[in-house]
Amino acid sequence: MSARMPRRQWIGLVLRAAAAAPVLGLWDPASSPVTTRRVPPAPSTLDRTSFQTNAPYSSDLDLGADTVMVYANALHSGLKGRMASWAGHGYRLTVMGSISHDWTGEFANGGFDSQDHIGSVQQTNAGTLMTIGSGYYMVPTEAWANYLVAIGEHAAATGAEAYYLEEPEFWLRAGYSPAFQAAWKTYYGEPWEDPLSSEKAMYRAGQLKARLYVQLARDVFGRLRAKHPKMRLGIAAHSNLNYLQWGIVCPHYGLYAVPETELYIGQIWGSTLRSPVPYLGGAQSMPTLNGWLEYSTVAGLPAQAGKRRWFLADPKSDAANKPWTHYRHGYEDAVVSSLSFPEVDRFELVPWPERVFTGGVPQAYGQQLLATYRVLEAVGGQSAREDTRPGEPRIAAFTSDSVMWQGQPDRLYGLVLPLLTRGIRVPLLTLEGASAPGYLGAHQILLLSYDPLKPLDASAHQALAAWVRAGGRLLLVRGFTDFDQVGAWWSQGGVATPQEDLLRRLGLDARNAGDLGSVGNTFLSAAPGLGAPLPQGLTAVSGTAALYSVQGAHPLLLLGTLPVAWRAEVGRGQILYASVPSSYFGASAAGGELLLWLVRQLAAGGAPIDGHAVLATRRGPWVSALGITGGTVAGRFADVQQPGFPMVQDPEVRAGGTGLFRVVDEAMEHPQLLCTTLRVHQLEEGPTRTMLVGSGPTSVPGQTRLYSPRAKPIAVRWGGQPLAWQWEDATASCLVTHPMAPAPTALEVDWHL
Repeated sequence: MSARMPRRQWIGLVLRAAAAAPVLGLWDPASSPVTTRRVPPAPSTLDRTSFQTNAPYSSDLDLGADTVMVYANALHSGLKGRMASWAGHGYRLTVMGSISHDWTGEFANGGFDSQDHIGSVQQTNAGTLMTIGSGYYMVPTEAWANYLVAIGEHAAATGAEAYYLEEPEFWLRAGYSPAFQAAWKTYYGEPWEDPLSSEKAMYRAGQLKARLYVQLARDVFGRLRAKHPKMRLGIAAHSNLNYLQWGIVCPHYGLYAVPETELYIGQIWGSTLRSPVPYLGGAQSMPTLNGWLEYSTVAGLPAQAGKRRWFLADPKSDAANKPWTHYRHGYEDAVVSSLSFPEVDRFELVPWPERVFTGGVPQAYGQQLLATYRVLEAVGGQSAREDTRPGEPRIAAFTSDSVMWQGQPDRLYGLVLPLLTRGIRVPLLTLEGASAPGYLGAHQILLLSYDPLKPLDASAHQALAAWVRAGGRLLLVRGFTDFDQVGAWWSQGGVATPQEDLLRRLGLDARNAGDLGSVGNTFLSAAPGLGAPLPQGLTAVSGTAALYSVQGAHPLLLLGTLPVAWRAEVGRGQILYASVPSSYFGASAAGGELLLWLVRQLAAGGAPIDGHAVLATRRGPWVSALGITGGTVAGRFADVQQPGFPMVQDPEVRAGGTGLFRVVDEAMEHPQLLCTTLRVHQLEEGPTRTMLVGSGPTSVPGQTRLYSPRAKPIAVRWGGQPLAWQWEDATASCLVTHPMAPAPTALEVDWHL
């Protein structure tokens, strides 16, 4: 075949050839209704799946996604030749580069403009340059912007429809280079301060790092948009949580909100979600739950017209020399977690397919990956349903760009993990998005703590106050004041702390009734008259937060005689304020029970707040499941994650495990396609014949499972050639192992009733 023939032309040729081929052994009694379900080819304008690669085109890497992102790790990186190799194979062509990495040192060492830019490399307090491979982490500067624009111009010249800038990363421990010190003086109008010298200096350094990236994106994207108005522009970044864990500043919301940012990829994979999380007094790996929270931060970016959010999952990850089972489990944890959030229905299938499909991937895992890719490209636009109980309230908590300026992950995780480990969904919204229309309205209970983060302006408080008055219920937790005196907007308005500003906007006259720090290590007690007893085994509480007294509020918890927690009516809603450190809840099992106790005090009308053994989400005919304590998923399915996609009834999902299943439509009498490694371009299903036209990479043999409650196969053909099959009487299903081809090819099955 001609490598240049578009995929859609091949579909037409294959369909005509299949229609002309003789069909043997068909049995079509008059009593059998001849009904056929047709799935037409996907429109060429769709952009649902993608992958990024540093390699030229190869049939081993022809995954059949909508888009290929060819990576440009430098201005002079052979991009033109690699782009040309992918042209004509049915893909949308895009380019990805890094917004922070000078991968080869081409820029820093003068290879771009003959200028030495070592002074713009991120540096630690010891003067150590922050390196990555043979290159550097750069401080955003005007010269660096010129370099990124030059790569974007080169991308446009090679036919790229879009240009992504990935991994905006400014290390928390950096901030000492001459370029950053100069930026500090320009922005603050003051001499540079050592970021480690005080909380205020650390916060201001983080704020400036975030601002520099937002300014850089606006500059680069603005210049490219002016010259190439049809070129789409995007950002790709690790999750808000991962950067918090790894000690990196990245303005997720700030970059997403740049007007020219149309595409946003959440880069989440086995290495990020396996990062140890602070919980129960230690650091432990909780990949399924951490992954769920990571994806929630991207899903929690407010939906906006003209902006598309994408999820990534990596089948191998950057961790070298691990067994393939390690990579497979990390991938399953990631991709199944991502399917829990139907707000996002576009997926980067794989970064660097060359290290998977030409890197010795085991056959069964390769087939699992391809079948999963078929699920990802199909879930777009599918209605979604979570496994919930009647009356169960929707709960969420908040993160913020500012969470990375403080770098205290235990304070953020302490407010969500105690509930999530009990099977209670608590996704992370972004505080900066609170004022977006309808953003808060889908939730009945919101959890907020200013221990790990700070509000960037007053708009979030205005939105929260309006949401509470309209009937929302807010749990506000506060235990530390170490970052209150950072010279932020609330102090400029004469208010001591951000929570005082929020309480005022709620119309509450909150008066200081003491300080948690002055009380010392003291045990909590329940206020008189409460019917619900406190959890057993609580440890002493200490911190620095103010203990406010509000007239008319209902006391809930006491430290001695001082009110440490109270509940107040505001309009049709309520606020529950607790002067307890957010990290306290995650430090012990009893602390977690206390958090659940507080949330239940806030629930309207005794709404059920009970955990689920399995968090299951159905999107069309696909069910994704995360095991919390472990349990079964009711129904009959094909198991996408097991070799051969076997039929299963009420499958078990263990604690910490995952499941990905295809629902069997038992009301459908004629044969139906369940799982396949092929990208399906055309599907016809009738009582006596199934035909699908599909394509895929040649590096892995293909597999397809079909369910047939009445008929049995009598002939199978691939590209018109006879093929063997495996029929299972016990499950009424047929497994076909077949070749794969980048050109769309017909797989046909004849059935006998």
